[in-house]
Amino acid sequence: MPANDTVATVTPPDELATPENAQPDADDNTGPCDATPLLEQLASDTTAGSDFVTPPANVTPMPTPASRRSERQRRQPKNFNPGTGGPDRAWIGATFRHVNRAIALFAFVACVFNEVAPFRTPPAVSTGIYKVHSTITAAVSVGTACAIVADYATDATGRYAPTEDATVIVNSLHDMPPPPPPPAHGTAPQRLLDVARGGMFEEWIEAIDAERLDDPSIFHDGVAALELVDIDDAPHGSLIRRSDMLTNIKHDGRRKCRWICDGSQRAPLNPDGAFDATNAPCALKESILMCYALSAFFGWKPISRDVTKAYLQCYATKTYYIRFPPGFYSYLRYKHNGVLPFDPRDKLLRVVKNLYGDEDAAHLWIKEYSSFLLYDVGCARSPIDPMLFVLRRGTQVAIHAAHVDDGLTTGDPELVEYLDARIAARFPSKRTDGDHVFVGLQYEHLPDNRIKVHQGNYAAKLVKQHGYADSRPVTTPLTDGWKASDVTTTEGAPSSRDLRFDSALGGVGYLTFTRPDLKYFYGVLTTVAMPSLSVPDAPRASHYLALARGLRYIAGTLQRGLIYDGERGIDLEVFKDASFAGEIHGDAKGNSKSRSGYCIMLCGAAIATASARQTPIAISTPESEVYALMLCVRAVLCVRRLLSFMLGTSLPVTTIFEDNDAVIKQLMKRDLSARARHLRLNFGFILKAQDDGEVRVVWKKTGEMVADMFTKMDYKTFQQFADYASGN
Repeated sequence: MPANDTVATVTPPDELATPENAQPDADDNTGPCDATPLLEQLASDTTAGSDFVTPPANVTPMPTPASRRSERQRRQPKNFNPGTGGPDRAWIGATFRHVNRAIALFAFVACVFNEVAPFRTPPAVSTGIYKVHSTITAAVSVGTACAIVADYATDATGRYAPTEDATVIVNSLHDMPPPPPPPAHGTAPQRLLDVARGGMFEEWIEAIDAERLDDPSIFHDGVAALELVDIDDAPHGSLIRRSDMLTNIKHDGRRKCRWICDGSQRAPLNPDGAFDATNAPCALKESILMCYALSAFFGWKPISRDVTKAYLQCYATKTYYIRFPPGFYSYLRYKHNGVLPFDPRDKLLRVVKNLYGDEDAAHLWIKEYSSFLLYDVGCARSPIDPMLFVLRRGTQVAIHAAHVDDGLTTGDPELVEYLDARIAARFPSKRTDGDHVFVGLQYEHLPDNRIKVHQGNYAAKLVKQHGYADSRPVTTPLTDGWKASDVTTTEGAPSSRDLRFDSALGGVGYLTFTRPDLKYFYGVLTTVAMPSLSVPDAPRASHYLALARGLRYIAGTLQRGLIYDGERGIDLEVFKDASFAGEIHGDAKGNSKSRSGYCIMLCGAAIATASARQTPIAISTPESEVYALMLCVRAVLCVRRLLSFMLGTSLPVTTIFEDNDAVIKQLMKRDLSARARHLRLNFGFILKAQDDGEVRVVWKKTGEMVADMFTKMDYKTFQQFADYASGN
C-alpha cells in the first residue's frame, strides 16, 4: 500500500457499542452505528467564522470519495478490499439481490394466477398450480435470506450492518418500525425490546410474567385475555394489529409491564356514534381536592383502591388479532433456557378481553364500573362530574371519585368500608390506607385535623429528568415583571437540545394540580410554547431561560402543596382579578389581550384556580374585569353544585371579591342598555346568578387581592399570597 494512503481506525463511543451480554432478538433489525456524534465532534473543532476545517500542515488532506475510488481502481487489484485485506465481495451481494428480486416477481405472478385459475381450470390443474405456488413462496423466503446474507457479505468490515434495502425487507416482514437504539447504561428501559437488547431479563422476568395476558392463571375468572392461534387460522381480511410491552419503574421501586396494542390501526367506527363509543371521562380535579378538603373538615380517613388490569375486565366487542411485541422471542428463549415452546413469529393472538390502546377499551371499562356503582351498589352520580358518586344510608354518606382504574373513597367509616368491600368483591384490586398516592397526589394526615396534598415525588422526578435537580434554587418562578415579549435577556439560556420545552412545560402543567404558585408561570408560557401569529418564532431563547428558572424554583420547593384545615370551615372563598392588555408580544400587530385569574378556596386552601388569556380583546380595564368575572362565576357555579351534591344540602351565597369599583357599580345599576350591548350577555349571566342567590360581588382593595398572583408576576405580591392560596 502506498505511504500516503493512511488507514485510520475509529473506535465507536461506548454508548454505541453493543453490550456483551445482549442477545440478538429475532425481531430486532438494528441498523449501523450512528456517526452523528463523531460528525458533531469534528464540526465543533472548526474555528469561529470559518466555513471549512483547516487540517494541520503535517497532515495530508483527506481525498474526496471520487478520488479515493479512482485511486483504489488504479493502484489496487480489481478484487481487493482494503477493509478486510481480501477479495471484494460486493458483486456477491449484488448478484443475490438481483436473484431475490426475480424470485419475488415470479412469486407475485404465480400468486395472482393461483387466485384466478381455480375458476377457469379443472381441479387437477388447480392443485398443481397450488403446489407450484407453495414452492415459489418458500423460494421467496430463501431469496429474502439471500438478500440479508448479501448485505453481510458486502460489508467491508465483516460486521452485520444491513443496507437500506434489507431494512425495508425486514420491516415489511414484521410490519414494525425500526427499534430505537439500546438504552444507555444505568437508564431504565422503556419497552420489552430494550430489556432484551440490554440483557436485563433477570431483573424484569417477574414483571413480564405478571403481564402474560395469554396465561389464564393470572385472571380471577380463569379466562385469558389473549388466545394463541396459528397465522393460517386467522380468517382472510381480519384486523391484525401490532402490539408492544411497555416497562416502568414505580415510585416505590416496583417494576411493572403493560401489554398494549397499536390503537392507530382502528376498525371503522360509525361517525354518528364515534364519540359515544370512545368517551371515557375521569373525575374532575376539583372533585378530588374537595374530597380531601371535606375529609379535613369532618375528620374522615380517605382510602384509595387501584383496580388490577382494569381494561381487561371487559370483553372485546369486535374480533381482531395482534402480533407478539418486539423482544418476546428473546424473552421466551431466556425463560425456557433456549428451548422455545412455540415460535412467536408463526403465531397470532386473538383478543378476547380489551387491551390498553384499543379505541373503545376505556369507554367500556368506565361503562362497566359506573353501571356497577349505580345499579348494583345504589350510588348516585353527580350531574356535573360523571365519575363522582355518593352513597347515602340515613345520615351517613360515602363519596367515591374514580380516575380510570384508581378510586378515592371518603366519608363515614362504616359506609366507606361497605362501599370498599363491594368494589373489592367485584373487581380484583389493591387497597391503600393512611398516607397514600392517588393519581400522583401524595396524601398526608397532619395533626390538628389537617390534611396535606402534594406532588413531591412527581416534582423531584420532573426536575431530575430535565437536569435541574442539583441547580441553585430561586424564590420566584419568573423574574419580577417578566413579559413574554422580552427578547433581550438571553444570556445563559438553555438550547432546545438541552431542554425540551414542550415536555418540561407539560410536566409543570400537571404539577399545577396542587401548586397554585405555578399557575401564572404555566399559563403565560403556554402562550409561547408554539409559533403563533403574535410570536412566529416561539419559543425564543428568553422563553427557554424563563422555563429553566421555573424548574429551578420547583427544585427548591419540592414538598410544597395544599394544606386543608378543618377549622377554617367549608364556606367558599373566591378571589378574581384581571390584568388589562398585559399579554403584549414583540411581533403583535395591535393584538394585545388581557389575562383573567381566579382562586376558589375551601377549608383554607385552593380547590380551583385559573390563569387564562382572554379570547376577546378588551378595550378598557372594566371590560377586561367583566370578562374575568364571567369566567369566575361559571367556575363558582360548577363548584357549588359539586359541593352541594357531596353534602346533600343547599349552600349559602358565595362571595366573590372584586377590586374594580366600576364593575360593582355597573352591577348595582343593572345597566343593560344599548351602550353596554357588547357586555350585555356577560352582565346578564352574572345578574342572573345574583338574583338566584348563588353569588354576590363584593369590593376588596388590590393589596388584599389573592388572585393578583394569577395575572402578573410581582415579587411582593407573589410572596404575600403564594402561601395563603396553598394554606401554608
